[in-house]
Amino acid sequence: MLLCSLTLSVTPSQAPCDPENVASLLQCSSGVVTVSWEASAGATGYTASAQEDGETHFTSCSTTGTSCDLTQLECGEVYTVTVVARDGICNSTLLATTTIKTVPCPPTIKDHSLDCASNQAYISWVEDDDAVGFLINASSALGHTPFCSSTNTSCLLDDLLCGQTYTVHAIAQGDQCNSEPSESFEIVTAPCTPANVRSQYECGTSIALLSWDETLGRDSFIAHVESGDHSDSCSTTETQCFLTTLMCGHLYNVTVDALAGHCNSSQSAATQIQTAPCAPQNVSASLLCGNNTVVVTWLASSGAVGYNVTALGRDGDAKTCTTGDTSCDLPNMHCAQTYEITITPFSETCKGFQSTAFTFIAGPCPPTEVQTSLQCESNVGSVSWVAAPTSKMYIATATDQDGHAHTCITNGTAGCSFSELKCGETYNVSVVTMERGCQSEPSPPVTLKASICPPTSLAGVTACGTNDLTITWDQNPETGVTYFLYSQKEGGANTSYSTVDTSYVISGLQCGEHYSFRVTAKDSVCTSSLSSTMEMDTAPCPPTNLTAQANCSTNGGTITWDLSAGGVTYTATVTGTTHSFTAFCTSNATSCSVKLDCGHPYSASVVASTGTCNSTMDTIQFDSAPCLPGNVAAALDCSANTFAVQWSESEGHRNSYTALAIGSDGSNLSCGTSSTKCTINSLACGITYSIAVSTANVNCATIEGSDYRIQSAPCKPESPAVSLECSTNVAEVTWDNAGPDQIHMVSAVDWQGVKSSCNSTGSNCTFSSLSCGKAYTVTVQGLTDTCKSTLSTSMNLLTAPCVPTHLTADVDCEAGITSVTWDSARGATGYTVHAEGSGGHNATCTSSDTNCAFLDLVCGQDYTMVVLANHDSCVSLASESITTTTLPCRHTGLQAYLNCSANTAQISWTPGNGTLIYKALAEGFDIKHQLTCSSPSSGCNISMLQCGERYRVSVRGEGRTCPSPARDWVVVNTAPCPPTALSVQHSCSSDNISVSWAASHGSISYTAVAVSNEGHWLSCNTSTTACDISGLLCGQKYQVYAAGVDNSCVGAKSNIYIVNTAPCVPTDVQNALDCLSGVLTITWQQSGYTPNHYHAELTSSEGLLTVCDTNVTTCVVSRMQCGLTYSVVVVAHDDVCNSSYSPAQQVTAAPCPPDAVSAVVDCATNVVTVTWDNSVADLLYTVTAECPSGQHYTCNVTGMGCDLSTLSCGTEYNVTVTPSLGGCVGVNTPSQLVKTGRDQSIN
Repeated sequence: MLLCSLTLSVTPSQAPCDPENVASLLQCSSGVVTVSWEASAGATGYTASAQEDGETHFTSCSTTGTSCDLTQLECGEVYTVTVVARDGICNSTLLATTTIKTVPCPPTIKDHSLDCASNQAYISWVEDDDAVGFLINASSALGHTPFCSSTNTSCLLDDLLCGQTYTVHAIAQGDQCNSEPSESFEIVTAPCTPANVRSQYECGTSIALLSWDETLGRDSFIAHVESGDHSDSCSTTETQCFLTTLMCGHLYNVTVDALAGHCNSSQSAATQIQTAPCAPQNVSASLLCGNNTVVVTWLASSGAVGYNVTALGRDGDAKTCTTGDTSCDLPNMHCAQTYEITITPFSETCKGFQSTAFTFIAGPCPPTEVQTSLQCESNVGSVSWVAAPTSKMYIATATDQDGHAHTCITNGTAGCSFSELKCGETYNVSVVTMERGCQSEPSPPVTLKASICPPTSLAGVTACGTNDLTITWDQNPETGVTYFLYSQKEGGANTSYSTVDTSYVISGLQCGEHYSFRVTAKDSVCTSSLSSTMEMDTAPCPPTNLTAQANCSTNGGTITWDLSAGGVTYTATVTGTTHSFTAFCTSNATSCSVKLDCGHPYSASVVASTGTCNSTMDTIQFDSAPCLPGNVAAALDCSANTFAVQWSESEGHRNSYTALAIGSDGSNLSCGTSSTKCTINSLACGITYSIAVSTANVNCATIEGSDYRIQSAPCKPESPAVSLECSTNVAEVTWDNAGPDQIHMVSAVDWQGVKSSCNSTGSNCTFSSLSCGKAYTVTVQGLTDTCKSTLSTSMNLLTAPCVPTHLTADVDCEAGITSVTWDSARGATGYTVHAEGSGGHNATCTSSDTNCAFLDLVCGQDYTMVVLANHDSCVSLASESITTTTLPCRHTGLQAYLNCSANTAQISWTPGNGTLIYKALAEGFDIKHQLTCSSPSSGCNISMLQCGERYRVSVRGEGRTCPSPARDWVVVNTAPCPPTALSVQHSCSSDNISVSWAASHGSISYTAVAVSNEGHWLSCNTSTTACDISGLLCGQKYQVYAAGVDNSCVGAKSNIYIVNTAPCVPTDVQNALDCLSGVLTITWQQSGYTPNHYHAELTSSEGLLTVCDTNVTTCVVSRMQCGLTYSVVVVAHDDVCNSSYSPAQQVTAAPCPPDAVSAVVDCATNVVTVTWDNSVADLLYTVTAECPSGQHYTCNVTGMGCDLSTLSCGTEYNVTVTPSLGGCVGVNTPSQLVKTGRDQSIN
């Protein structure tokens, strides 16, 4: 490249200086930035420019001064502001700068929402980093201005008022300025809670009117009532609604909510309604015996604070009581009256519903016309009466003077008898009626006198020497009594005696006779019964044929005689004739014995006795036995079985003694010796011997025994045997060779050496307390006082096995096997279990172990089980029984029936044996809902099923030991749900209503029903959700509801809507006119409900309208204008509608009096001529002239004048004209005074 050098000639110029102190000021309201600076040297003008960081776009302003405004800056940006000075040629540098942050941008609202419950609004916006904060402002049409602020992107407006529409905008806050408001939006808060909720409850109808104050922000209202088992609701756009399905006896919690399209009121207004108490149930009455009181009881009615009980008798009697309890006593009921008992509960505010009348018959009346009679022979009193109404059982009471009573009871008969009356007593007899355990008042007492008493305290005295008998008795308290004494000789005839005394003597009797005596008493009415029997004897006859015999070996004397007549006991007296000796013996037989001294003479006598008399005596003489050697003693040699006998020596007889052993079996053994001892051999074993010693010179008859006795050696038992009764473990041991006078000891020893024994004097012995299941060794041994025999051969005995214990049974519910176990029994080798079923089935099983299993027991039976142990020879007693139940039998025939009105499933089945209780389960197919019911029998009801659903119903049982599972099921379709949102459209002029509703779950079709308070019933059916019901009657209050219908049920009703049809047209309108006063009374009849008021209109023939308003069916109109005809109609009004006008009735008011009446006297004739104007056709005018004395004269005319003649001259008369039409007499004209006797007219 080529370079060249060029030289230019220029004049140097200096650029303006940079402006100093550059400042910027942001104007918040307009967003304009005012830039200012100090003037710089050399500058002729300035340019201020603002440029965003990183952007090429900028805005500027130019000026020759030291400030200018920058406009069109974007919000929320940071600008670099540069001021450049210029002089037309050069500019200053760009170093004169400052920065400015513009006004924040308005926030961009991102979202907003309202929390209806708290009336708080949540507001959010797009994030803006240029803002240091945000302010949310809200204002309502009513002037409320809440706000909130935030440094992030959301904010909560928490003090909004209910029922307001707020206009809301947001403002971003900068360091210096706030932004413009954002686009505004609206927030509509939840409607306000209704205030001052009130209820008006009609006790008699259970209809409640709810009302409340108007509230802000609502579209409509909904009221809910709830009381445990029942709820209802009503919706309305008004500030009141009716609740028509309230149930009696409930305390309802009432809530009212205001509704709007977006929210409901945040809180519910609340109150309570206590409905009238329900009619008491389970009314019963029972008779309380005291005061003929009826005790009335019932179940409590919910909500009741008290009860009024009324009993109305058919005879007009009324009894009442008031109580706060569930029972009440009504005393003093009229006997045998039938009462109707009703109970009416009441609360603090309401009279409740009356119970169904309970019929009760009061306590019985006493019988009437009570009469008594007496049967003397039996002393039985009879009472009779006329029966009381409705009663069949009677108790008659006879009470004596001491208060002792006799009663007789009869069923169905009007009489009974008193037996066992106390003789001689006077009784007061009354009768009561007995019914339902209560007695009536007693009948008035009547008297019954019992039969005279028989004589008492019979006593007799025998004159032993003469055999005369004297009989005495007590005096009867009555006077004029005769006594009859009856005598019966044993083996002889009867004899009777009479006397008025209290004693009698019978003489001429023989010894040894026995008599029975009885006495009766007789008064003027009755003869008493016989007294008690008294036995008497005459003195006994003396005994005969006395004999006496002496016994050598015992030194005894026996006296014998023949029985004597009348003798009861005999006493023998023996007296020594040569020595001092006396002995007695007594017997009721023909002999007795005494101990005598040997070798002496005696006399003996015998006397017969009756206890009161003794016979005479006879005497005999005899000698006692000769004396034998004394001090006899004997010793037994047990092994040799011999007696060594010794005695004392008898003088003169030393070489001739004989010792005798006389056996208890009659045997005699002896030994002879000249000494004082010898041995008797060959004794029989086990015998008791009497030992006596005799000498050769003693003359005795056969010696049969002595007072000295000794036993021989015992016999050895032979051929022992043992037998066992297994059921009782009683063992009997027998043997042979049993000595008749010895004792046998039987021993049974077990393997442990424990010994049991029994003793016997015979040939057998019984063990009753041997232990079960043991082996015993049994032996028998004979015993006497001093010796023992050798043992018998031994025997083995095995007792019956012990009874098994702790028996238990277990049922395997799956396999149906019943296992039985027990504890082992001593002595057992095997076991048998017996099972006896309650249905008659029996089974057994055997085992060598301590358990056994039954495989084939019948289901559903209670089995009683026992176990028996056995060995080779015995079976034990049965163990204590146990009872076990096999698994229950299956139920069959499962069925389910739906009660549509209650949505209750009635479940039934055929029970299986052995099931104690069943549980039915209903499970929803399409919903998670289960309900159950239980029953011990064949059915139960499942209630509270949800409407419009399908349920699977199954039944399972529970036995005593095992369950019975459900094995089948049936389907129940519940009734359709009630339709909701019921709406009824009706008008006053139509008899049709249009009913609509929201579809309900489970419904195939629908029926809408209107029922009037008089029972008029109308309906329409449809498969849609609306239909029209036509033919509604006037003047009725209709309850309108809808119900869903499926193939088998009509479902529950919807809420009820009340429709009041227009009032009926008043009928039979009657007019009663009082012509003279002009008062018209209008009456009419009204059908249907009673309207609020009536409006009667009277329109005259001249168009004049008169009205009369009243709330009764009578209206009175006064001051009917005379001479006019009126048309009368009546219309009925209620709050909303009015009826049509009744057919018009015509009524004509009284005729008007004529005008311009003139009366002129003709003095010559004394005729008064009366004339008037405007005479009306068909009217009758009566002219009357009346003088002060009361006389009057009249003339009748239909024209305009009339002459009165025959008037007295010189008399003043008051003249009037009276119009009348068809019996309706109008008002008189003002009187005109005329005086006869001169010709002038008085006006």
